[in-house]
Amino acid sequence: MGKIKEVVLPVQLLTEKAFRPFGVIIDQPIRIKPAFSSEFMEYWNVTQFDTNAPMAIIYMNLLARPLVLDSLERHTKTQELLMPIKGISVLPVALTNKTDEHAIPSYDRIAAFLLSPQKAILLNKGVWHWAPYPLSESSSFIVIVRSETIEKDLDIKSLKESFEVCFKLSLKEFSHRLDSM
Repeated sequence: MGKIKEVVLPVQLLTEKAFRPFGVIIDQPIRIKPAFSSEFMEYWNVTQFDTNAPMAIIYMNLLARPLVLDSLERHTKTQELLMPIKGISVLPVALTNKTDEHAIPSYDRIAAFLLSPQKAILLNKGVWHWAPYPLSESSSFIVIVRSETIEKDLDIKSLKESFEVCFKLSLKEFSHRLDSM
């Protein structure tokens, strides 16, 4: 293997339009009438979760580490719900290679999004991702996936081995705003 090339990957704000290819943002709807409301409660049906198998509810705590992405994972049998409950973090994601669904995605299909406790996300089946990178000492999430996902539906690829590349997650655009989030 040759020298590992470092590529800068700018982190994006989590918007519905930018995130749509990877999954759904779960947030309070603004322009949609609640599915139910009463004098003390409102709720909205915001998306569907494919539950054709028993589900696992996981508490995940992540510790700060360098903002360098060198691996990706995916689950082809389950969607994955990530609900941030503490801290701001960065989630790298990538779309499956269009010509070979078993291959690691190409450079131009990798993105990174800023996550905060105000919004959860539901990753589509097969979306490549990596554990979020906390921007403080730690961050915590509730994760919901099919039971036995780790044991039976975990595909991990090394970007260093596949491309001889790693991605430096860049927060340059957000440096002035992170303290207020």
